[in-house]
Amino acid sequence: MVYDISTILKLLNELNLDEDEKKLMIQNYQKKIINVDQGVNSLIDNNYFIQQEKNTIANLINEGLIETDNFGNILFVNEMTKSILKENNLVGKNVNEISEKIGIYLDENQYITDELIKYKKEQLIISTKPIYVLSEKVGNIIIIRNITEIKRLEDKLKKSISLSGHVAKYTLEDIIGTSREIDETKKLAKKMAKTNASVLITGESGTGKELFANAIHNESERSKFPFLAINCATLPESLIESELFGYEKGAFTGASKEGKLGLFEQAHHGTLFLDEIAELSIKMQSRLLRVLQESEIIRIGSSKIRTVDVRVISATNSDLYAESSKGKFRWDLYYRLNIFPIKVPSLRERKEDIPFLFEYFLKELKCNKPVNKEIYDIFYKYSWPGNVRELRNIVEYLAYMSEEEIKSENLPHNFNKVDNFKNSNEDKKLSKIKMIILNILFEKLKNKEKIGRKKLSSTLETKGVFLSEKEVRKELLELQNKELVTIGKGRQGTKITKKGIEEI
Repeated sequence: MVYDISTILKLLNELNLDEDEKKLMIQNYQKKIINVDQGVNSLIDNNYFIQQEKNTIANLINEGLIETDNFGNILFVNEMTKSILKENNLVGKNVNEISEKIGIYLDENQYITDELIKYKKEQLIISTKPIYVLSEKVGNIIIIRNITEIKRLEDKLKKSISLSGHVAKYTLEDIIGTSREIDETKKLAKKMAKTNASVLITGESGTGKELFANAIHNESERSKFPFLAINCATLPESLIESELFGYEKGAFTGASKEGKLGLFEQAHHGTLFLDEIAELSIKMQSRLLRVLQESEIIRIGSSKIRTVDVRVISATNSDLYAESSKGKFRWDLYYRLNIFPIKVPSLRERKEDIPFLFEYFLKELKCNKPVNKEIYDIFYKYSWPGNVRELRNIVEYLAYMSEEEIKSENLPHNFNKVDNFKNSNEDKKLSKIKMIILNILFEKLKNKEKIGRKKLSSTLETKGVFLSEKEVRKELLELQNKELVTIGKGRQGTKITKKGIEEI
């Protein structure tokens, strides 16, 4: 007797069987009969409709898709598979003809995710998954992706981010120079990039602090996430607050109806570069401190706390320690920002890099004019108060204003300022720098303190004088030759003499 499927279900429910056994019996029964409520023609039509629907969906997927039976024979492929494998006649073949590695994974009945295989000259990433129907394995699904296509999509994404201005443009390779000073600074920056702590970049204006901020981000694990920058000196306090923290709709007159995301939220998982950090008001310093301590921000006009994961890199040409001592900068914020300090050397500290920078800027400007070497002799004597930025401006001037050869006579008239060159005839009168050094040494003598070149260099910075340890040593030797100071060995430090005190 042939029973209706509903009768079969009632009978199975009366028997003491587990669910898998019931499903198996139903499956076997359906193979023998056709439901009395559905004709053969209707069943065929529905099956064709489902098959076409499956094909349409599979061809919309931007990845290769292969369906096989238990033996690895290909039953179905989508159009993307044909494109990736560059072959049309795949149905009926065995997957081992594509790659034996795929066949191994299918035999093991494993879920394989993102396995790299070689196919002809291409590198493919495959994932496999067995197909089960009522606890019985009936085949496999294989997903194929081409590495070249993945890289193309990544490049497209990076380009999209770049167009929005949320990407770091420079790497450590973009920082030109072979001097010991710049090489050590780059090595230090690379080490700091591996951490998530705050970095404080100091140095004179025009030395390339922003380049180092970009490079540190690109060397870090956050390089795939946004890099945003803001100059704290260019915006009034009210605008800086809304830029950093954002605001809710209608928070103030003129506010956008949709509200606005602040830079901290936009830089989530990435890096925020705060240039000219010393220009922040005390009020804004307090708000910034909270973000660094709690990793939380509150938009203007809102009471909702939002969590952010942002690394802060700040930069300044001021002495934040001195500013904090004067009460103009918060000590607690200073210590939060100064976890990893890095000082970018001035151009006069790395003058051996001048020819490399000069040639790089000429190439950047597409200038092929020969350079008379006498110009470098002048550059070596120049003090470069504007640092690399000033050199870049001079190169651009020479590139356009020189005729066939770049010579010293082509330099702008305001370049040959006496104040900007080292005066070799200072013997009769001490320079301003030497007088500052003598005064520092006199103060240390009164306080019974010792001072070496390194400490003297940092103390000079607080007074607006930027000299490397090498330059400090030269100044001290000249003072010693005049019997104004005595240079001790090791930790003895330098002391001012009686003659030196009389000179003050």
